[in-house]
Amino acid sequence: PGNADYQASYGVALQQTGKLTEAIAAYDKAIALAPKNAMFHYSLGTARHQLKQYAPAKTSYKKALELDPTLTDAKDALAMLEKSNATQA
Repeated sequence: PGNADYQASYGVALQQTGKLTEAIAAYDKAIALAPKNAMFHYSLGTARHQLKQYAPAKTSYKKALELDPTLTDAKDALAMLEKSNATQA
């Protein structure tokens, strides 16, 4: 359906059941419908992070923070990602 909140909720359900690729597709649809929703970008980042798609996850977290600088979850996730990448380098 063409409802951003529905797509994002569907993405969360898919992500919780381990269907990460499908979750990413749902989040992408949600973002296409509501590109200024910081939580949708953050959620996309978490799914990408779980798939070890670190560069795209970082991009999603940064976009979420650009849209909502107070989004603590995105700040924490970005910091964790950058810290883990620094220790792997």
